[in-house]
Amino acid sequence: MKLSGSQVMKMQVYTASGVRVGRVRDISIDVDTGVVCEYFIKTGFRTMRTITRERVIRIESDRLIVEDRVIETESSPESVAPVCTSVSTNPITQDKTSS
Repeated sequence: MKLSGSQVMKMQVYTASGVRVGRVRDISIDVDTGVVCEYFIKTGFRTMRTITRERVIRIESDRLIVEDRVIETESSPESVAPVCTSVSTNPITQDKTSS
């Protein structure tokens, strides 16, 4: 299955047990491999969190299913630490970073 960036940005995010986490707001992509490294999830009013690709169980046509523990580790450093060289898909905030 192939998805466009705009399709991914509209996806709802749920844990494996069915708890709604939020909606994909942005992604970061490894510029060397083209692989999505992180998903930036809007979880509420002015609230965002980062989920690394290692926490994603599967991607369906309309939703992202992540490990249950992503909601248990809200303040975990690994949930916000960059894991790869990335570039934002948002042209306004495009900023190259490296880990």
